[in-house]
Amino acid sequence: MNITSFEKLHMLYGKCLSPSVFVKFFTVVLTVIIALLIRVPSEIRVYARSLFWEACRIQVLLNTYDMPSLAGEHFLVKYNKGDFEGARIVLKTAECYYDSVANKYGFTNAKPLVVVVYSSRQELNNFFGWPASISAMGAYHAGIIRVLAPRAWILQRDEAQMESVFMNSGPMAHELTHLVLDKVTEGNIPRWFTEGIAQSEEYKLTGFQFGGGNYSFDKKDPYDFGKMDKDFDNLPDQTLAYRQCFSAIQYMENKYGPDSVYQILKVLAGGGSIRKAIGDILGVNLEEFQSGWENWAI
Repeated sequence: MNITSFEKLHMLYGKCLSPSVFVKFFTVVLTVIIALLIRVPSEIRVYARSLFWEACRIQVLLNTYDMPSLAGEHFLVKYNKGDFEGARIVLKTAECYYDSVANKYGFTNAKPLVVVVYSSRQELNNFFGWPASISAMGAYHAGIIRVLAPRAWILQRDEAQMESVFMNSGPMAHELTHLVLDKVTEGNIPRWFTEGIAQSEEYKLTGFQFGGGNYSFDKKDPYDFGKMDKDFDNLPDQTLAYRQCFSAIQYMENKYGPDSVYQILKVLAGGGSIRKAIGDILGVNLEEFQSGWENWAI
């Protein structure tokens, strides 16, 4: 199945299927693809995952068909009516960081990357099924970046100030890095590793650090890297979890060289596990890496 664009599919099927029926159709397609991702050999899973990402992209475009859009060189931003300025800021920020992240990890995209802008935190949380207590400003999932509109959380109403705050404190650099890492590894990347790299790129590009710049691991009980993927979002100390991931990447680059992260990603992209990647590239096992990081960080 060669899906070239939403527009082409809509021209072919739009007259016979309503948007709601079309969405249900793609839900079935996604279910089949997920089954393929689980059951077939790794070589075929690569193609199945690409199809899965494209199906998700098409479904998002269908679900946001009546929303205005703003196109750039690498991104297509979908936003609610009346928030053109927010969409402009999101697009400008995304394009600003694209080359730095994409070029570093060897990522290219033939089609615009889709970003959906939500007008309120409630709207964003409702999409993901998050409780009201979650205060995330953005999230990445299945090839799509979703962010909270600048005006929903930035107090400054001057456009120039709002743009500056969003560019330097917003989620775009972080979520773009997640997207790039997911694509270049074909989804074969542990949660702690992608979170660590995303924070590292965010810090290098904007100077922002989750949990503050003077975070100390003293009197903390670090999480086991081998177990952090199982239920990352429900770990009781989220600040510790995120800062530990960030610190682990800093340690890796400091101890084993700035190219070590990229070399590990290459092993993951080839289907290897994080244990194999750390063993092959760093020459230690995961437990030894954890011990070395703890001695360095604490």
